[in-house]
Amino acid sequence: MKKKKIERLIYKSLDGKLTHKETESLKYELERSAEFESEYRNTIKLREEINKGAEKSFKPFFEERLLNRLHNSTGKIKYNPQVISLAISFRPIAVAAALILLLLLTYNLGSGNNYSINKLLGESQTNIEYAFDPLNNIFERAL
Repeated sequence: MKKKKIERLIYKSLDGKLTHKETESLKYELERSAEFESEYRNTIKLREEINKGAEKSFKPFFEERLLNRLHNSTGKIKYNPQVISLAISFRPIAVAAALILLLLLTYNLGSGNNYSINKLLGESQTNIEYAFDPLNNIFERAL
């Protein structure tokens, strides 16, 4: 028999779904080859270790709960209630900040005849000589 076919029979035998003919051929191959017999025993040991760990790591009815969650999922994102309450409480603050910003922008635009981005944002035009003049910096800090 081919090695892959024997390996499939070994894994299938762990689930207990072998026919009589498959069981006989697996027994024959296991008796004939020490390599397959050791692989079969290692596979059984590995499965027992996995089964021992599964009892400790999952709560009862894990598979049913998982399948129910997968079947009943609507695809919608569930939001955390704390995030929703934070968003609701922040909304008035955001509206107030937007109104204040709008008032400042209209004040800056209305305070002169020059309509520009600098005027809108309340920036004054400063040339490089004025910015690096030490006397101007001293007088501005003193005021």
